[in-house]
Amino acid sequence: MRTIYVGGERHLFACSLGEAELRVEDRVDAGALPSFMAFAPSHGTAYVVNEREDAIGVLRLEGERPVLIGKVASPGGPAYVSVDRSERWVLAANYGGGTVRLWPILDDGTLGPLSDEQRSGAHPHCVLSDPTNAYVLVTNKGSDTIACYRFDSQRGKLWEGEPFVVPLARGSGPRH
Repeated sequence: MRTIYVGGERHLFACSLGEAELRVEDRVDAGALPSFMAFAPSHGTAYVVNEREDAIGVLRLEGERPVLIGKVASPGGPAYVSVDRSERWVLAANYGGGTVRLWPILDDGTLGPLSDEQRSGAHPHCVLSDPTNAYVLVTNKGSDTIACYRFDSQRGKLWEGEPFVVPLARGSGPRH
């Protein structure tokens, strides 16, 4: 049996996935309108976009049920959250604000003070580190681009200055 999480209006639903069925086991308070989640297994945590609160929630996954243990503000309408390959940084794409934000993951799994914020283009929809953890890629739905930043994973900083930008076909609206 595996546990999967499904976002809802006010809760995450913890569901068990068996061979032939999906069953709701529990409702988890994860903030208002939880959507995308990212996991940091080495910390026993998950990070979840709270769309209605302009926040990223932190869930402790160890124990019998996930528990909301913290939140950080992410103004500008977070649309996506991810964890870098080292599991030291959380990254968020803020759709309405046009920004990408980074926070350090502290020893207890909560998030420390904001370490960086960059403007990536119109309506960033996804942010991910590449497999080498040397770059961060951001899809910009509103400007039909993919921005590529050099990533300093020791300091939690994106390369200052203009990122390398890949233009896509007009109206393509890249998401993920």
